[in-house]
Amino acid sequence: LNVILEIDIQGKEQIIQKIPDAISIFITVPEPALKTLEKRLRARGADTEEKIQKRLDWAKEELAQQKMFDHVIINPEGHPEKAIEELTRIIQRS
Repeated sequence: LNVILEIDIQGKEQIIQKIPDAISIFITVPEPALKTLEKRLRARGADTEEKIQKRLDWAKEELAQQKMFDHVIINPEGHPEKAIEELTRIIQRS
């Protein structure tokens, strides 16, 4: 049985404590990650400058934690099917 949870870093830690053999996957944007994320956030045009800056600050902290995950998937701009294919491969192997 596979269950996929979309959680933050703290949630990941809680899950690993309860289910030590859970597989963790960090999905991120291409390098330079913060610049790519900022570009995507601004292109949406839905957030205030303050909200964008808070999201970028939070993302910086999260990006520093990606090495603690079992897998890291890069979600290329304009080609989400590549990230989906990689996620599918990981799930099929587990």
